[in-house]
Amino acid sequence: MEMIDWLQNLLQNNNTKLYVFIVVYIFANMFDFILGYVISIFNGTYSSKKMKIGLATKLGMILLCIIIIPVFLMFDVLGLATLFLVIGAFIANELWSIINHIKSGQGDGKDHSALDMLSNLINKITGNKED
Repeated sequence: MEMIDWLQNLLQNNNTKLYVFIVVYIFANMFDFILGYVISIFNGTYSSKKMKIGLATKLGMILLCIIIIPVFLMFDVLGLATLFLVIGAFIANELWSIINHIKSGQGDGKDHSALDMLSNLINKITGNKED
């Protein structure tokens, strides 16, 4: 019961909730970037220019996330609620991007699904041939 009490006390503070939101966003952001990079390598569509643009976009969004915190906190409770909403939207955007990477490979809708790539990789490892 001690662990549950500790978690309840930890999440009663808005600062901790904000830290959790930011850390979840940064991890989702990094996972999305890495997933996109790995899929592009496996598909043979790797582009240094696209990677640099993607990395700059990801770093820019993390910076924006960190910069807007003091601005929203000036507005007390309304600002805090809005900040949670905005960072929640950032997290939802990253999760949507991750889902699109998994569903369609590059997120461009072309026929190179990450699930198909995983299936092909497992077939190569196990020696099974596709019918």
